Amino acid sequence: MKTASARILATCFAFLASLQISASQHETDINILMLKTGNQMLELLPVVYSQDYEQQQFDTELRQLRDNLREAQNHFSQTSANNQIPYEFLMQRLDQALLTYTPGNLLMSKRLTAQSFSLCFSCHQQDGIQSSAFRTLTPGSKDKFIKGQFHYLTRDYEAATATFEEYLTEKTVNPTRRSVALDRLLSIMIEVRNDTESAIKLLDSLAVSVELSQRQRERLGDWTGAIRRLQNVDRQISRDEPIESLDNFLTNKWPQLKLTLNVNEQQVYWLWVRHQLNAALTSNNKEDDLPVVYYWLAVSDRSTYFQFYNSVSRHYLEQCVRDFPQHPYARKCFDEYEFLLTTSYVNSSGRLSPAIQQSLEALRVLIK
Repeated sequence: MKTASARILATCFAFLASLQISASQHETDINILMLKTGNQMLELLPVVYSQDYEQQQFDTELRQLRDNLREAQNHFSQTSANNQIPYEFLMQRLDQALLTYTPGNLLMSKRLTAQSFSLCFSCHQQDGIQSSAFRTLTPGSKDKFIKGQFHYLTRDYEAATATFEEYLTEKTVNPTRRSVALDRLLSIMIEVRNDTESAIKLLDSLAVSVELSQRQRERLGDWTGAIRRLQNVDRQISRDEPIESLDNFLTNKWPQLKLTLNVNEQQVYWLWVRHQLNAALTSNNKEDDLPVVYYWLAVSDRSTYFQFYNSVSRHYLEQCVRDFPQHPYARKCFDEYEFLLTTSYVNSSGRLSPAIQQSLEALRVLIK
């Protein structure tokens, strides 16, 4: 059965759900579930990248997936609100996918289901933990790109780095996949690890050993130059007050600095910003810092991954306004939220639908 989007989402969520579960009597059952889903992913990843699927039983499997995820709610009730937000987002996406499902026309339902795919990566990146728990599961596919994606998704960043490097040195490489592999390596080095020295060494090595197009070679050069300049910026961030220091940089220095950077160079800076924000989100920072973190996460999502309304950061913006309506950043969160809504849902007449407008006004009244 090739219902790729639904099954991959189930697999992704199993990884996601296991990350924050505390030791309990259910731990053994969760570990068994994780191994089963790991084996399932080995079979499904090639299907995902072939973009092939069948319509039969799509509705049935999607409903079963939704029901299974509902059973995981108890695990998330024991975690922080920041960890519950991705879970709630997943459930909303699946509910909407089921509502829009029509036999013979799976486009919208498939799209809604697939929107949650990036949650697997973004949530894993938040705590930056390296895991080799799934290294014993050997991908049967000879496709090194698929293997690299498997390791990246299961947080085995060491294996992902090595596999993507091997893939990039192959003689025949799909240009789109090559770009994805390069993006993954940059994300591991900067967004996950914030290891600028290793990033420069890796990029310099790839520039020599990999057959790249002129545009991709320029891209690597832009990345390397930006990382070298970024090292000076990183030293300016206070370790005692990292969020206040980062906010000062993004508010007062970044607007002028980004005018001197091209898109590739800005990508490096935003990945570095996301590393700082992810670290803050998973640590015991002051509660007063959370609205600032929520706001800049949403902006970085939009600027780095071009994600708008259909991203987990949209939910962070909502929480920012609802939980901290008196905070100075509540207005900024609302303005960003309004921008995401307008960008995603404005109709041909230049207006928002009544339902979307109503949801917007429900937040607006909180900050008046």
